[in-house]
Amino acid sequence: MNEVIAQQNQNLFDIAIQEDGTIETAFQWALNNGLSVTSNLEAGQKLVVPHNTNKEQEVVNFFETRNLKPATSTTKLQEAALNDELDGIDYWGIGNDFEVQ
Repeated sequence: MNEVIAQQNQNLFDIAIQEDGTIETAFQWALNNGLSVTSNLEAGQKLVVPHNTNKEQEVVNFFETRNLKPATSTTKLQEAALNDELDGIDYWGIGNDFEVQ
């Protein structure tokens, strides 16, 4: 059984891009591992590789030859820090910190 080990801040979309070259297979990864596509992955978590995924080999080769591992997720702590830094009408949420009168 082939496995992939998730790196810090990786999600299933990152894994799908890294291993298959497309985010379309993220759903197969989720189904094969009993996860939701929005599940948070832990660093070191083992994921079973789904069978019969269509690979975009050029994209896979790009990541492999450069030893790159996409990691686009943020932690709760990172999100909290971002929310504290960002302010203004672009970041206000209706009913949260922006009241319609």
